[in-house]
Amino acid sequence: MEKHILSKSTFLRGLQCQKSLYLYRNYIQLRDKPSAEQQAIFSRGNSVGVLAQKLYPGGIDATPAKRNDNLAAVQKTKELIEQGVEVIYEAAFQYNQVLAILDILVKKEGKWYAYEVKSSIKISNTYLLDASLQY
Repeated sequence: MEKHILSKSTFLRGLQCQKSLYLYRNYIQLRDKPSAEQQAIFSRGNSVGVLAQKLYPGGIDATPAKRNDNLAAVQKTKELIEQGVEVIYEAAFQYNQVLAILDILVKKEGKWYAYEVKSSIKISNTYLLDASLQY
C-alpha cells in the first residue's frame, strides 16, 4: 500500500484554498506553530472525542504507536475487523491514496456505522464535506 496523497484535513484545506494545500504539502516546515488558542481548541476536541468513546465502551484504539504512521493504523484497523472487534476508535482506511480516520466505528446487527465527533453546537458545510469524504 502506498502512502496517502490526501487526508481528510488536506482535502478540506484544498477546498478552502488551493494555495494553502500546495504550501502545506510542499513546504510544511514553513508552517506556523499552533497558537495557544488553536492548541486549546485541539485539546477540547480531543477531550470531547474521549468522552464520546464512553458512548461505545470496550472499543479498541487503532491509533498507531508512532505518530503519523497512518499505514500502520490502516493495517491495525483491518486486523481488528478481521478479529471480530465491533467497536474501533480512530479506525483508519485508505482508498485510492485518500486517507480517512474515523473517530468511532461500530458494528451493529451486521452493519458498520461511522461516528465523527465534533466539539460544536451546529453542523457546518465543512463537517458535511468531512463526513462525505469518509463515507
